[in-house]
Amino acid sequence: MIIELRPVTTLKVPSHLTPQGKAQFLNELKVYLNDKRPRIVLDCSQIRRMDKEMISLLLLCLEEAMKCNGNVKLAALRPVAEGVVRYAGLHRLFEIFATTAEAEQSYQKHTSRKAIKEVNPGLPQELELQPALG
Repeated sequence: MIIELRPVTTLKVPSHLTPQGKAQFLNELKVYLNDKRPRIVLDCSQIRRMDKEMISLLLLCLEEAMKCNGNVKLAALRPVAEGVVRYAGLHRLFEIFATTAEAEQSYQKHTSRKAIKEVNPGLPQELELQPALG
């Protein structure tokens, strides 16, 4: 069985939004949405203020990725921004990671679990998550 690893794209979210900056960011995102099932990580480390415009941008990114059967994960949120995201209930829509590396690796972990399940469909869930011995 050949497991094809799709690329993970990490995009830096601008620190604040201007109409031109938002349009430029969305244009950059759309380039990566042409992939089959895009896997996007949004690096939120530069976000200074998590206001409704920024939340709207994050939701728009998720919506566009989902139209292509893809996913978006958030990474490197500052504590205040993460608090706003959680307060707004977005933690139910996005997986949130401390670093971009953790978010990128989470896609690889998901792929390997899925491959194990496809090879061994009857394998109990608690066994499929254990590392191989040896």
